[in-house]
Amino acid sequence: MRRNSICFKLHLVIAGIFIALNVHGAETAADGVNKHVVPGEFFVRFAPGSALAAANELEKAGSHFKKSIDIIGAELWTFPIEKNISEVLKEVKAIRGVVAVEPVYMCYLHDDYPNDGKDQWALTNMDVVQSWQFVQDSDAIVVAMIDTGIVPSHPDLQGRIAAGRDFVGAEPDPPNHHPDDNPTDYYGHGTMTSGIIGAIINNNTGIAGAVPNVLIMPLKVSADSAGGSLEPDVLPDAMQWAIDNGASVVNASYGSPYHQHLVREVIQKMQDAGILFVASAGNDGTDNDDPDFSQAPCSFNLANIVGVMATDANDLQASFSSYGSKAVDLGAPGRNIKTTYLLSSSGYATRNGTSFSAPYVSGLAACLRQMHPELSVRELRLMILEGADPVGSLKGKCVTDGRANYFRTLTVPPPRTLPGYEVAYNPAEDIPDDQTPLVKTITVNDDVFIRAISVSVTIEHACIEDLEIAIKSPDDVTVPILWRSGGALDPNEGKVNWPSGQEYVFDTQWEFRGKQSSGQWTLAVKDMISGDTGKLEGWRLEIHTYREVDESKRGGGILCTNSSRIAVKNSIVWGNAAPTGRGPQAAIGSSEFPSVVNVSYSDMEGGADDVYCGSEPCGSETLVWGVGNIESDPLFSGAQDDYHIKSVYGRWNPASESWATDQESSPCLDGGDPTFPPEYEPEPAGFRINMGAYGNTSQASKAKWLLPGDANGDCMVDIRDLIAIRNHLMQSPSTGDLWKYDVNQDNNINVLDLLYARARLENTCQ
Repeated sequence: MRRNSICFKLHLVIAGIFIALNVHGAETAADGVNKHVVPGEFFVRFAPGSALAAANELEKAGSHFKKSIDIIGAELWTFPIEKNISEVLKEVKAIRGVVAVEPVYMCYLHDDYPNDGKDQWALTNMDVVQSWQFVQDSDAIVVAMIDTGIVPSHPDLQGRIAAGRDFVGAEPDPPNHHPDDNPTDYYGHGTMTSGIIGAIINNNTGIAGAVPNVLIMPLKVSADSAGGSLEPDVLPDAMQWAIDNGASVVNASYGSPYHQHLVREVIQKMQDAGILFVASAGNDGTDNDDPDFSQAPCSFNLANIVGVMATDANDLQASFSSYGSKAVDLGAPGRNIKTTYLLSSSGYATRNGTSFSAPYVSGLAACLRQMHPELSVRELRLMILEGADPVGSLKGKCVTDGRANYFRTLTVPPPRTLPGYEVAYNPAEDIPDDQTPLVKTITVNDDVFIRAISVSVTIEHACIEDLEIAIKSPDDVTVPILWRSGGALDPNEGKVNWPSGQEYVFDTQWEFRGKQSSGQWTLAVKDMISGDTGKLEGWRLEIHTYREVDESKRGGGILCTNSSRIAVKNSIVWGNAAPTGRGPQAAIGSSEFPSVVNVSYSDMEGGADDVYCGSEPCGSETLVWGVGNIESDPLFSGAQDDYHIKSVYGRWNPASESWATDQESSPCLDGGDPTFPPEYEPEPAGFRINMGAYGNTSQASKAKWLLPGDANGDCMVDIRDLIAIRNHLMQSPSTGDLWKYDVNQDNNINVLDLLYARARLENTCQ
């Protein structure tokens, strides 16, 4: 579907089911950075064969080994806290054999906002309950919660807790961790995030979790006295535990404005292990695409990370929620969320925060994994994003412009991933050290509809922070896949190498959807900072498309499968394209579970003849073609991605934030359901809503009513119109909204208007 060619507003009637912990604003000054750094600690990695000599040098400089982080071949070291972190890291970088060094950045919970709600509106909002039919008989899936632990005796969580671990232990002396198997939550955050997913269903107690069969693995990484901050040096240990103990999904309701690249390597290891990683966007209300405000791990561009922002009950962006058209994938409920809490505080609480949005998506990921154990994490991630409900208020705020929906996601056709196009370079290709891009190509012969692209890159380089990588399609669409991240390290504060043989799989988001697949794909690698070296060892391209036997791929604008019941009303469906050339505007899946689509008061290109219903024509039991439909050019404004319709009486121009007039009017003006009151359309509104995205909104294009003589706009001409005209005789139609009573439009309100209306008595809109 061409994203810039469709504008439709659906009022959906569904039979069956449709269906974060983080830091605050990044500091830029040196002392601001230090406020977010764990005193006296750093991560370090040594080159093979150099560890002993380099470690001896560190010991001589006053640093001491604390523990190994085997999953990424790194170590945690300490130094006297009175020493300046920048100076220490500069000294460590200079030691021969050190290939990576980073501070240990603090991470924080995302629950900073007060209580102000109740109940579980989110279950209805995301069609959660209806989706349970697909997974209620499935085996339990394990979701790891990297958080503050869990209250093991909570009555709404009994039987829902898998073996976890306390990685901080030994209060009140967190630097001397003594991990144990008792991750009891005394802070409350972990119990709240866990209840959203795992609270027992139908036990007449408290709340219902989002997943019928799930086990919560509590991984405690925050000391009870830490007040919402985590112990970041144990994060790799917790992630390793999740990998080793059977987690399918990891929920990360936390974050930091500083990008711990060594932790990114651990998340990459999770990708290799088939684990989806769900991260909250943060509660600062800032743009995570901005390098000064980006949040890790949400902003890491890996193909197993799903970044989640918060929405409210009206599908609006929660005022506190961070966002990002590149860094954040979709929204989920995060305001007024009722969930489990400490027993000492009644056992339940209502909270706000992206911390509580992420678990809803983690629960969705768990359900999807139950249905499709055979799919890769990249394919699962694609289905979660494709299943999001389009929400106008999120346009430009996240990758999908949408909010998570359980039912839609669980009925998205599973993708087919083509065999990877791959090239290895032997010997490896040198990356120029002067910002000159190293450009390499792969030729793809398959001509398929692109649902998503994954790009895997293997590089050896002294500092990952120095690189920018982009991919270009055969039709010249260029998308960055690795950019110099925000919360960036000071050049003197560390470096992290890209180890030889380490493959990163990057997400390319939606930019390539529907673009040309066959032809030459180009990878460009730039080294933005001089003084180091690197080599490209190889790269791989994966194309996710539709399965060849899947008829649903033919719906360019509206797709209905698996017994969907949809009413399309007051909508414009125009300018879409299906990959097979059939059913470009709408497709109704033909299967043992047929769907039904009812279309009325809508403008659909090609009309009923362009709706695809499998190999047979659409019957009246499948496609109900109601009243009020047209098939005329909707006459959008003409500006890209602007779906305001033209009007000689006034069209809202979002670029200038003012009203403009056109030389012609759209046939969709006043074309909506006449029984639907247009209370939010500006005067002159015509007393009937417009078709399209802005119908019944303050930005609806203006139009005079279409029924001659109808002075009060009730879609009929009767005695009430005569009375209304009589009451305004001899007044000026140019004042206020008195134009309504000049029914013969001669710029006067007089007896001629009475005669005009009387001659049309009993006329109606129908």
